[in-house]
Amino acid sequence: MSSSVSVIIPVYNRVGLIVETLKSLVSNKHQEIELEVIVIDDGSTDGGAELLAKEYPWIRLFSQENQGAPTARNYGLHKAKGEYILYLDSDDLIEENFFFKKIRAFENNRGVIGVYGPFDYFDADTKTIIPRHSVYPTIPTPHSEEHIKNLLGGWFIPCNAFLWRKDALMTIGGQREELIINQDVDLTFRALLKGKIVGVDAPKALIRQHKSERVGVLNSETKLKAMLELRLAFMETLTLNGINNNSFKQATGRYLFNLWTANRKEYPKIAAECLAYSKELYPNLKLQGGRFLQILDNLLGAERTIVLKDRINKLVYRNN
Repeated sequence: MSSSVSVIIPVYNRVGLIVETLKSLVSNKHQEIELEVIVIDDGSTDGGAELLAKEYPWIRLFSQENQGAPTARNYGLHKAKGEYILYLDSDDLIEENFFFKKIRAFENNRGVIGVYGPFDYFDADTKTIIPRHSVYPTIPTPHSEEHIKNLLGGWFIPCNAFLWRKDALMTIGGQREELIINQDVDLTFRALLKGKIVGVDAPKALIRQHKSERVGVLNSETKLKAMLELRLAFMETLTLNGINNNSFKQATGRYLFNLWTANRKEYPKIAAECLAYSKELYPNLKLQGGRFLQILDNLLGAERTIVLKDRINKLVYRNN
């Protein structure tokens, strides 16, 4: 018997790109899967809804006033008929037979609520893969604590790489619509408090990156503040659940320290708050890097070492 998957795609003024996304979902590319494709038009003004209704009669198309992708995803979740859910962005792709190994992992691990696989980012203009310094590990055994620590430390799995049990998403309430950033991180965190996830080596999700939204780049103080507040909310939730151990505190402390390092010049006020909470959570934090950096860290501490390193870099740049 085939398994049923509902793919939920929010779209806003991307009629030129969603066509490629839909091509990657043609059913003959995903054998043994009963595929339902739900597109939520989020108040588009480019005529995309009319084109989709005409050219793609096999999709289920719904419309709402412009309220953002999380609201559209939740709308689609309540309309979905499949046993499993994939949230797919309207400009992204999945490789052939993307679902097969993920569904087998569900069948082999009845208590698992989410299965993820590998993913890559590709350049919107050149279509080439964007190299990454770190890749989220494929953890092949059902786990929750290790993934929580990874999320707190700044690693995350994008929604396009995840297949979820629909009933699990309904239980945790889908995505939080009030968040302006890190909706994927928050959803995964709340899911991990309810159950376990597992990673499989499977065909990839391919995530399009536009020039204005490169991976890891913030473009507003508001987003930085929201990221800080979300991590503090995670800490509070873990404490209330009696599972806020030292590894979680240290992972969050290091993440907040890295936020301070990356944003202290552009957004000094919020970055300073990140540093203060980092010291509170991980007072003995040690820098990761080469021997010289570690020597300075031991002599000066992490914060003063970063400041001194910046001054040295400025001096070298001026002399060159």
